[in-house]
Amino acid sequence: VLKHEIAQRVDIDVTTLPYREEVLDLIRQARAEGRRVVLATASNQKFAGQVAEHLGLFDGVIGSNHLTNMGGREKLDAIVQDAGGADKPFDYAGDRPVDLQVWRQARAAVVVSGSASLASQVQATTPIDKLVAPPRARLGDYLYGLRLHQWLKNLLIGLPLMPVLHSVNAAVLAD
Repeated sequence: VLKHEIAQRVDIDVTTLPYREEVLDLIRQARAEGRRVVLATASNQKFAGQVAEHLGLFDGVIGSNHLTNMGGREKLDAIVQDAGGADKPFDYAGDRPVDLQVWRQARAAVVVSGSASLASQVQATTPIDKLVAPPRARLGDYLYGLRLHQWLKNLLIGLPLMPVLHSVNAAVLAD
């Protein structure tokens, strides 16, 4: 229900989302082979539909709604139904432990994660067709994330206020 309520109140520009080119290439390859490709996500159906429309790569979309959170077992059931039944094989690309339920029923797995633990859990039940690890962050990425230039600006703005704040605190403590 929360995802549904958020989707009703929020708009996302799906053109600005970070798409993994390696995953998009796998989807393009599957389509070139004539395979049905479905975007199955626990995200709200509204956002999933917008992503699918923007990318133009999917034959179907499965997403959460106000009644059902499409994670774990619910996602598996929806995929099996979309595939045409439990006897129809499907491959699954996922990135989280909640996807283990889906991978257990899949013919092959694509693990989109850098977690060796997750890959090991998947491998225990389903052959891994492909591992797609996130790119490694470099030192420069971390330094940029710290926003050091913002710290300097804040220090320059806040430093002159320090004596005033100290006086206010002293006055409050004295009362």
